[in-house]
Amino acid sequence: MNARLRWYFEVLLHRCNLAVNRAGKIMQHLRLPAKDSIDNFRRSKA
Repeated sequence: MNARLRWYFEVLLHRCNLAVNRAGKIMQHLRLPAKDSIDNFRRSKA
């Protein structure tokens, strides 16, 4: 029971880490183009 519980916890932790990493990559992809477009917008306005 204890070994199975530990295995389940490790799998859960691994999935959480994958989800966090994926979310972090998505946020970076969203943030970088947004920053570029804002900079371009400021340049075109100035």
